[in-house]
Amino acid sequence: MPPLPSVPNMIKVTLKGTLTPDTDILNRLHFGYTGTNTPAIMNACAAHIGGAWASDVASAISSAYTLVEVKCTDLSSGTAPEGLSTTGWPGTDAAGVSLLQAALVMNATISRRYRGGKPKIFLAGIAADHLAGPDTWNGAFVSSFDAGWSTFIADCLSFVDGDFGLLLNYNVSYYEGFTAIENPITHRYRNVPTVRAVPLTDLIVGWAGDIKIGSQRRRRA
Repeated sequence: MPPLPSVPNMIKVTLKGTLTPDTDILNRLHFGYTGTNTPAIMNACAAHIGGAWASDVASAISSAYTLVEVKCTDLSSGTAPEGLSTTGWPGTDAAGVSLLQAALVMNATISRRYRGGKPKIFLAGIAADHLAGPDTWNGAFVSSFDAGWSTFIADCLSFVDGDFGLLLNYNVSYYEGFTAIENPITHRYRNVPTVRAVPLTDLIVGWAGDIKIGSQRRRRA
């Protein structure tokens, strides 16, 4: 598969967590930046974001979950700097047993409207004590989490190293539409997403948790 097109002055932040027995829970955020970038700056940025998560989000995440890795990748080119921090930041919420398959869906608000929903991430590690019913989270908990998440994003954006600084939180769209490709043996069709020649970036102006529980089909309790 060919590499995706570059996105100038954009950082991809990959948050990798563990929640036994799932050891590869990934969420991704994107931040625009200004200034000159280096691998050392990316390492420092990754550590900064991990610390912000520990300060602003960990108290609402089950102690059964640990953020084990933060990776910062400069998307400006295939050889742009990348940094990593593996300090390990555990959740500190001792309330109940976390649900492996359930997630808190955080919806991002952008100005562009498009078919197919909206940018979102699925956060695992929410304790079962925060359920309000079989398919909903407690509303007060979600409101509290929203406030912590907003602080987390603001803390991420506070990172500065020399002339390098994070600017704003973005969504990056690499695909638009699809092409139906027929398998010559089975004659079944599959939809192959069409890669944009130039990735589309949308400024994220806010985040809000969904009270309805998100389901992660690849996870099993």
